[in-house]
Amino acid sequence: MALTSSNSGTIPTRAYVRHDMTFSVPVVARGYELDTLDHLNLAVYLQYTERAR
Repeated sequence: MALTSSNSGTIPTRAYVRHDMTFSVPVVARGYELDTLDHLNLAVYLQYTERAR
């Protein structure tokens, strides 16, 4: 896939995305990570990303 450039010719307007570099990590939300309405606390998302590294 070729990059198309803007009017200045230096900044690409469309980036190349490598789909073969994606991965996933299955995560199960634990009971203590949920509030009374069964919503995840925002800080839990950060913990999930740290766990996935």
